[in-house]
Amino acid sequence: MANKARAKPAPGPKEMPYLLYKRCPSVLKWLHKILRSACTNIKVIKWMTAEGVYIPKEQNSKKIDQFRPISLLNLEAIFNLFTEYIFRTIDNIPGLTVGGININNLRYADDTVMLAENEDDLQKLVNIVKEESEKCGLFINIRKTKTMVISREKVIPQIDIKIDGERVEQVANFTYLGHWITEDGRSDQEVKRRIGMAKNTFSRMSKLLTNRRISFATKSRLTKCYVWSIFLYACETWTLNASLERSIEALEMWLYRRMARISWKENKKNKEVLEE
Repeated sequence: MANKARAKPAPGPKEMPYLLYKRCPSVLKWLHKILRSACTNIKVIKWMTAEGVYIPKEQNSKKIDQFRPISLLNLEAIFNLFTEYIFRTIDNIPGLTVGGININNLRYADDTVMLAENEDDLQKLVNIVKEESEKCGLFINIRKTKTMVISREKVIPQIDIKIDGERVEQVANFTYLGHWITEDGRSDQEVKRRIGMAKNTFSRMSKLLTNRRISFATKSRLTKCYVWSIFLYACETWTLNASLERSIEALEMWLYRRMARISWKENKKNKEVLEE
């Protein structure tokens, strides 16, 4: 991580510049040796109570939450080994059947979703994952853990999933890997959100994308690269209907009209815009 640091990154709260670690490999080797020695044949260090050498990126960030100390070890590989072991223990527990395959969890790094068709199976999944995780020194953060019931019913059923006797909050929507998921299983809110993000990106680049000295073909390619890529993120998961298709077509025309600098006062129809 030190080698990948920017040319002039801001120093941490201890005023230790990154260049010290970048240009003095002996310091890194020394710190690496100390931490390896501290972590060998003992439990994972509890940073909340331990005292030692830690290098936070944010002020007073001793608590390992969103702001983690800079790691001198390859914790990502170690974490993946642990999670792979943990989730192998739930392979046979029923989840959702897709193409004849049982799927009870989705994982990307430390973002995990557990899937089940009923409350009892979900509670069983949570209990086993919690138990196996704690054996490895990993703990589920209940503040960041949510439940959701995806249903077509008008009144969404409430479930009571608990961790250590504390009920996990049930939500109507949440973001997973940048994708907005709602309890009705529809894509309306996600498509509308993506339209807003695409328009916002176009507006921030409007000086370039509406420049008369740049050909329309070039502006179209730039828009496809920087605007459409944002809008179409995870579009493979969308469930479209006639209304959403019209919204997408309206976004397309909105972009064309602005790239071509066509004012609404000109009263040009979409067909005329496309023919130009």
